[in-house]
Amino acid sequence: MRTMVIVSTLLITGCISVLDICLSPGNDFPQPEPPSPRGSAYGHYLAAMIYERSGQADKAISELSQAWELAPESRTLEKRLVRAYARQNDIDGIIGVFRRVAERSPDNPAAWLALGNAYHDAERYDEAIETYQKALEVAPDDRRPWLLLGRTYRKLERFDNEVAAYCQALLAAPDKISEPLLIEIEESSRDLVALAEFYEQLLALRPDAPLFHFRYGCTLRRMNDENSAEQSFLRVLELDPGLYRTHYQLANIYFDADRNQEAVQQFALYLEELAKDPGLDGEVDKLKETALVHEQLAGAHARMGAYEKALESLAQVIAQPNGEPYHQIEKMYLLLRAGRYEEAAAAERPEEAPALAALLAALALKAEGKPYRPLLGSLRSLDADLDEECREFLEVLLYFYGEQETGTFLLSALTELDSEEGVHAKALRYVRAFTLMRLERYDQAAAAFSDMLDTYGPDTGVHYALAVCNESLDRVSATVAHLKAYLELEPDDPEALNFLGYFYADNDMNLDEAEKLIEKALAADPDNGFYLDSLGWVYYRKGNADKAVQYIRRAIRQMQNDDAILRDHLGDAYKMKGELEKAVDQWRRAQRLDPELEGVKEKIERHDAKTKPNR
Repeated sequence: MRTMVIVSTLLITGCISVLDICLSPGNDFPQPEPPSPRGSAYGHYLAAMIYERSGQADKAISELSQAWELAPESRTLEKRLVRAYARQNDIDGIIGVFRRVAERSPDNPAAWLALGNAYHDAERYDEAIETYQKALEVAPDDRRPWLLLGRTYRKLERFDNEVAAYCQALLAAPDKISEPLLIEIEESSRDLVALAEFYEQLLALRPDAPLFHFRYGCTLRRMNDENSAEQSFLRVLELDPGLYRTHYQLANIYFDADRNQEAVQQFALYLEELAKDPGLDGEVDKLKETALVHEQLAGAHARMGAYEKALESLAQVIAQPNGEPYHQIEKMYLLLRAGRYEEAAAAERPEEAPALAALLAALALKAEGKPYRPLLGSLRSLDADLDEECREFLEVLLYFYGEQETGTFLLSALTELDSEEGVHAKALRYVRAFTLMRLERYDQAAAAFSDMLDTYGPDTGVHYALAVCNESLDRVSATVAHLKAYLELEPDDPEALNFLGYFYADNDMNLDEAEKLIEKALAADPDNGFYLDSLGWVYYRKGNADKAVQYIRRAIRQMQNDDAILRDHLGDAYKMKGELEKAVDQWRRAQRLDPELEGVKEKIERHDAKTKPNR
């Protein structure tokens, strides 16, 4: 019986050697025809199944390979062979199968995609990218290769390429685009110029799609192109007046441009529609959103001198739970400006801002004709971080209620107090000097801060502020001196370490020291985009183009938003590396992000023509 099984197996597999032995060459029986390729393939396939069931994987793969060679069109054999390699964790074998398929069917995009996926699974990402690009050559309108390219670029941390690939996938199917998908792409992108160009292509395909205009406008706002963003949002309202979030975007544009009457109108429209929207996730979210808008609305009213209306809007903010301490400072300021001095003097003073609250209360008492000097005198013994207080509380007043209007008012009032005999509190002088600095009156601010050093001695906030003022006045030695003085007091402050290191690099001086300073800053905050750019700029100054490109590219990926200066730096580094086309591309991005950035236009004009033969 066993002999019969063997003979049957050999017959099935197309091996006739046993019959040849049994039959003499000279017999009268007819010789069998050689088996067809497909018959032989089937024989090898059955043999492979027998080997596979007996656990002889290598022999099973050999038989399947022979079968597939004889019947290359068989998808069953292809799949069986891939599975056999997969059971052995033989990724090279799988790649070999898919490579043969692609070579046999070069016009089949699915074959190239399968090969690309195999390369991706093997973490051979560069080969995967090359293979997906071949799929695009065969089927340029297919969105699948773009999606797979995006996934692969992410593995390589080539995030700009990733976003560009996903954008191309969406362009191939604009009708399937949703806002969450667009937002996900926007949040992943650090290349705002590429993102804007993507929306421009989308709008060329769907010029009447309000969603595309809206997201395009949001991108333009991130690029600080407020005029173009305004036009985009106005177009949204023409196409879909019900897309009420557009009112908030327009209100912010008008608010930042000090077009306060228009801002008030748009904020009001937004609040009206927001109240009707059942889509917000819960009442708490709606209250938070409403509070923020009312705070901006208070600012717009105040900038127009409508302080009572501003107080009404701010009351809506303060009435909400979990209010911020700076809301009380805003209330004191608005009461003072509204002439409600008694209420301003008696208002709750946040303990987080003791100096600023006391100064505002003193101004109210003085305007009311009541004794105020005792309150100012109490500031002399105040132990407060004046720099932190100004940055967290005074900045809020200047932003919401107008830098020029609020700053000018405070300067006038504080200067008058400071000029009075016997009133020389450090807090008063610091707030006044800080306000001068924020209004970019750097010469006056530097003089005021210097007087404070002479009067009160070394102070970290004063030294840092003097470094900022002197840098803006192009006083190199004074900037360095104050930063060093600051670091003597706070040797591990990463912001100051980076400030001095970058200042050295920007002025092409003390580059070894600059490198050490910035490396120390990065040790404290290794993913800080500004610090990474500073180190890249040091390497640029040292002539190390490769490291400059490496660090500046990392810096761009770590930034919350695209940055014209970093793009300019990257362009310079590429030029040093001899990659002129990449350099011009980065300079163009810098120019679109900031058309006024010094020197960029000239670099593009000087070098653009040299790159055109390569395009």
